[in-house]
Amino acid sequence: MEQTRALFIGSVWPEPQSSAAGVRMMQLIRVFRSAGAEVHFAAPTRDGDSRDALAATGVTCWDAPLNDSAFDATVARIAPHWIVFDRFITEERYGWRARGAAPGAVTVLDTEDLHSLRRLRQERLARGAGADEILAVGADSAAPSADELRECASIYRCDLSLIISRHEERLLLDHWSVPRRLVHLTPYLYSDAPAAPRSFDGRRHVVTIGNFRHPPNLDGLGWWRREIWPRVRARLPEGAEFHAYGAYPPKEAMAWDDPADGFRVRGWVADHLRALQDYRLLVAPLRFGAGIKGKVTDSLWVGTPVVGTSIAWEGIAPPDHPPPRGSVADGVEAFAAAVAHLYSDAGAWSRAAEEGRLLVSRYQSWAVEAPRLLARLAELRAGLARERALNRVGALLTQQERRSTEYFGRWLELKESVSRGTHFQESSH
Repeated sequence: MEQTRALFIGSVWPEPQSSAAGVRMMQLIRVFRSAGAEVHFAAPTRDGDSRDALAATGVTCWDAPLNDSAFDATVARIAPHWIVFDRFITEERYGWRARGAAPGAVTVLDTEDLHSLRRLRQERLARGAGADEILAVGADSAAPSADELRECASIYRCDLSLIISRHEERLLLDHWSVPRRLVHLTPYLYSDAPAAPRSFDGRRHVVTIGNFRHPPNLDGLGWWRREIWPRVRARLPEGAEFHAYGAYPPKEAMAWDDPADGFRVRGWVADHLRALQDYRLLVAPLRFGAGIKGKVTDSLWVGTPVVGTSIAWEGIAPPDHPPPRGSVADGVEAFAAAVAHLYSDAGAWSRAAEEGRLLVSRYQSWAVEAPRLLARLAELRAGLARERALNRVGALLTQQERRSTEYFGRWLELKESVSRGTHFQESSH
């Protein structure tokens, strides 16, 4: 069997114990390794625990200095068959170098979520828009933002873009007019769920989880604390508490910890899946965001029902397969009522738990989605010249990228070389 190589390029090392993005990256690495590929990962950040943890899994880790031809030489030496960019900003920074050093490699963009969609929704929230107007972003008639144009250009430059959310897949195809052959739906992937999750009576308290550096999480927790939790607590049994977990909590969030009010900010947790199984309910009070919310699907997978906004549930399943009954609420009063109902009604809780597990097993199955992705990647590699000939917009944008991003990058490299007092060596491009 041919030994194939996949090179992942990220702006940071994956942190699967701190963020859904890190879990996603490790899942994609696992997909390639399941097909026998040798996996390399390059990032510009300094060595640290995250890099060491990744290397311990058998992934070869490389430095990826910005504006440095040493990166080009590393890529040429690896000679990857696939190059995977972790989000569009990484493709912008390294795309022209990677393509120049390995022109025959299939380039794959993992979008994680559509950053432009998330940012536009955040802007509308800041202007006082309601939930319906925030949800409509991207599908309305507004002129494209600069972020949208950048993100779309990155999608066109790559041979394939992995889309995590069904909503965003439809957005790209129907409203951005991106050709179907350039996108592939790959959600978070799950294998077998816990065989015997705890029962209703064996669980207590309400929980949420999310990296505090992700703006929607901090905003949502603040909204929950100010407006929803006081209403919820008044309807829950005595002694019921709310616990918030997440990496990198700022002082602002830690100051919200209030034992007397039953509002506890726990911070980072080593095994969040194990922790979620102890709770009766997870809440996802997100007022903006994009992609699929890992907190929601993780919770469903371990049998813990979820109450979340429409944003929190977006993209997990097709429109004709709604979330579990009683799990979606957007207004303050509706959200509080939904939480109180599922927390206190054993029958409704059991139905929501079962429907949630079925939702994840049907639409986010490792056994189904991983082989689909590998088949598409193999198909691309076998017919790469033909696929690229069809993508004339991508060819145009790649050519323009080399005339702008490349030369700007080379100028920065020369400038930094001079400032260090070293001699700049021009590469063979």
